[in-house]
Amino acid sequence: MKRQLLIVPDERLRQQAKPIERIDESVRSLATFLLSQVEPTESIGLAATQYGEMVRLIVIRLQGIERVIINPEIVKRQGEHSVEESCRSIPKLHFELQRPRVVKVRGLDPDGNPVSLKGHDTLAQCICHEVDHLDGILLDTIGKVIETEVNS
Repeated sequence: MKRQLLIVPDERLRQQAKPIERIDESVRSLATFLLSQVEPTESIGLAATQYGEMVRLIVIRLQGIERVIINPEIVKRQGEHSVEESCRSIPKLHFELQRPRVVKVRGLDPDGNPVSLKGHDTLAQCICHEVDHLDGILLDTIGKVIETEVNS
């Protein structure tokens, strides 16, 4: 099955993902695929929903950390600051919005073991961005457009 990145206005991006009930080979395969799509220069995380898979799974590769988190749940948010973000599903736009400075997320790894990850600043921002995707929340509804790329 060929997976393709969904781009706004695809309505699937605004739907809420379902929890993963059973971790099997198809879930592990999806996680491997998503990690393969995290391009070092263009992205630091992805959510399954960005590829039309309506399940709660995110991947993060940043600051030497590579994580697959199944059924992620943010359990702590602390502080707040203004950040700039972009999203591969909303090409050529950059947004300004408020994000927590510190976030802690819990979930499961691809073997079904409990995992938690505490992130500061950029890592916290990434965690929030990807979990927002799972909740159908996109930057165009929570941020303000600050820049558009004209020559892309």
